[in-house]
Amino acid sequence: SLVIDDVYNAAFHTVRASKPEDEFFVITFNQRVDLLQEFTSEQKVLRRLKGVDADGSTALYDAIYTGLKHLGRGHHDKKALLVVTDGEDNASFLTFRALLEFARERKVTIYVVGFFGGMSPSSPLLLDTPLVDMLKKLAEVTGGKAYFPKSMKECDEACIAIANELRKQYSLGYYPANRTKDGSWRVIRVELDMTTLAHSGKLSARTREGYYAPNQ
Repeated sequence: SLVIDDVYNAAFHTVRASKPEDEFFVITFNQRVDLLQEFTSEQKVLRRLKGVDADGSTALYDAIYTGLKHLGRGHHDKKALLVVTDGEDNASFLTFRALLEFARERKVTIYVVGFFGGMSPSSPLLLDTPLVDMLKKLAEVTGGKAYFPKSMKECDEACIAIANELRKQYSLGYYPANRTKDGSWRVIRVELDMTTLAHSGKLSARTREGYYAPNQ
């Protein structure tokens, strides 16, 4: 449909804003999950989405899980997963709780663009569906963000914002005071020093919630 084609074009702002050394892959899903395009650095990857059918059931959680696993095969340390959906999960084997726990274990930032509330004619969901809060949580625990555009203009703006953020992120590291290798969950909190930053009211720090310490 024209709506789906426009959505795919908007989502690929992330590809168009990429650097030559960046690489991408494409997974599509309805009741099943398919790897449409293996890792490539070619921006021609956009053509692979032409004619993709968006009908059928929705194995959303399984698709995100598959995407997170596949990212482990990437060559770069910085990894992000862009999830585009207009339907509530009704075909996955994986539960949301299991997916959330798996996402917390991965060094991947998740961004979500969800079309709930009237933009996609095929979407029966409203913005007050529990899935909205679940997708927000999934993005937040990884340091990403969820967007729920109501128009094509808002969709473009969301995808451009994601593309810009991916190009301008900082990678921070630290040596933990707790050196125990016990596999426990370690909470991360990053705070801005507002006393030294101009226009500090417009700035905020968004990071993943934490990480699991190594077992050995």
